[in-house]
Amino acid sequence: LPSCYFFCFSHISIISYYTLFVHTLIFADEPTGSLNRTSSEEVMEELAKLNENGTTVMIVTHDVKVAAKCTRVLFIVDGNIKGEYNTDKEKTLREREVSLNNWLMEMGW
Repeated sequence: LPSCYFFCFSHISIISYYTLFVHTLIFADEPTGSLNRTSSEEVMEELAKLNENGTTVMIVTHDVKVAAKCTRVLFIVDGNIKGEYNTDKEKTLREREVSLNNWLMEMGW
């Protein structure tokens, strides 16, 4: 479908639409960018469920809170991967946010 089609729907509608079909990869460009906290949590929960069920989810974000919920973070500068960070799922979300933020600062973010 043309990309303009998706701009007519809310983030939740897009995820609901997606779940009607079988896909192995989702690209999500700032999926929580224009949402309030509650809606952001709902979107991230749905993306996490899809990932747990075998779908690869690639997220572009500037939000450390969103990135900390991911298992792998790539730091990209001028189109080049400058670093890779793998989150520790044994840590709490807050601990992952702090650790990721510290890593990003070391990377020059």
